[in-house]
Amino acid sequence: MTGYIVLGLVMLLPAILGGKLARNRGRNIVLWALLSALFPIFIMVIYFEKPVRDVPGGFRRCPSCREFNPWKVTHCKYCTAEFPVSPL
Repeated sequence: MTGYIVLGLVMLLPAILGGKLARNRGRNIVLWALLSALFPIFIMVIYFEKPVRDVPGGFRRCPSCREFNPWKVTHCKYCTAEFPVSPL
């Protein structure tokens, strides 16, 4: 019985981390949490994946080169275009 509890706790931390990373990159939270719980290497996969859409507070797409940048930057790190001021 305690083995199941330990196994559940060991799988819970990677699942939570994988879900948070997936949410920040605009991906399916449940799928990535499940994959991270079963195979913790998927945490690294989702960490290095680019976002699939704009995520308020996380990433936004450059209007000129269409690359994703962190939300807080004021200019694109790829093409140095200025971002419009956002109300957030």
